[in-house]
Amino acid sequence: MKIGVNDELALNYELDGDPATEPVIVLTHGMGSSLRSWDDDVPHLRMNEEEPVASLAKHYAVLRWDVRGHGDSDKPAGPYSPEMHARDLAGLLRALGISKAHVGGNSQGGAITQRFVLDFPEMVTSAFLLCTSSEVNARLADAWEQRATLAEMEGTAEALRAAGSFANANTSVRPQTEEQARAGRERTLQIPGPVYAHVVRAMAYYNWTDQLSRITVPVLILQGLQDTMTPPGGAVLMHRKIRGSQLVMMDECSHAITHDQPVQWRRHLLNFLDGVESWQAAG
Repeated sequence: MKIGVNDELALNYELDGDPATEPVIVLTHGMGSSLRSWDDDVPHLRMNEEEPVASLAKHYAVLRWDVRGHGDSDKPAGPYSPEMHARDLAGLLRALGISKAHVGGNSQGGAITQRFVLDFPEMVTSAFLLCTSSEVNARLADAWEQRATLAEMEGTAEALRAAGSFANANTSVRPQTEEQARAGRERTLQIPGPVYAHVVRAMAYYNWTDQLSRITVPVLILQGLQDTMTPPGGAVLMHRKIRGSQLVMMDECSHAITHDQPVQWRRHLLNFLDGVESWQAAG
């Protein structure tokens, strides 16, 4: 379903549940993906199925969306930026009448979440960051720039073909099935080469580590110990900068955290969210 968030952009989204009566979880996907990447997670998060004890919030409404340039959302000319993506999310929430939510995402989605919390704190109940970072070092920025340039010159398919040779290549600890790998590739190939270049560059040059001390909402950081794209050191840095944040290091887990440890990441998230909801009810 698409909805206009400003005069120039419409975003594709799916909303399960009733945001008027249930706490809202917002899920933001990684680079080159789409809201479809959360398909397996939504039923569990919606019904709190990973939580073994009685929960204050028996049900959550779950909102997922295609970031600008991805999926079935509009793909306008760039450049793009994390700040732009954060404004898009704010526009989406306003268009849907959602004033406040638990916001989070993986990789690119985690970066967008950080920017959203910094720029729109009044709309955030809590945040969760999965295998992401608050800054990009020169080595990784160079790898992203190589990928963006290749996408511009030769198209998204060629950029994907060469991705395995980049320094930021990352392999899942738990192998994907052929169907899963094909679906992920097809999601990325939906993005035209020039647009994919803007998508990649938006994630290549940010650094807001020193701003993280401004964050006052509860934050959960989940990090794969075998993640080579955003190594654990970045998660530790965010944890030190965000006062009161919770950091969970997950073994046998790469950058593909929701694929490698699906049950565990959802259980950690629901425990965290239920704690936030309980604290708010008591306060």
